[in-house]
Amino acid sequence: MSVILSRSLHSFLAWPVSTDYGQFMPVSDLDIHRAAHQWIAKHGDQATAMARQMVEWMRQKGDAEGADTWLRIIVAIGTLGEPPTDARH
Repeated sequence: MSVILSRSLHSFLAWPVSTDYGQFMPVSDLDIHRAAHQWIAKHGDQATAMARQMVEWMRQKGDAEGADTWLRIIVAIGTLGEPPTDARH
């Protein structure tokens, strides 16, 4: 597979952040939305399809957490691609 990530997107999605206690911090919702926005800017209408390829690539590597992160990005891509609602806050 020849999916190329931008350096900033790759840096926080490819390697989990370790804490001082050896535990890994999950990727924040804000980072997921930033990644989705960047992915849409890079891939346009193909963003979801390309993200699905990343899920498969992560699964093939045996990286379940990475695949889950990409699934979250796919959901965010769908959310960002939806038209605004008439809901009032």
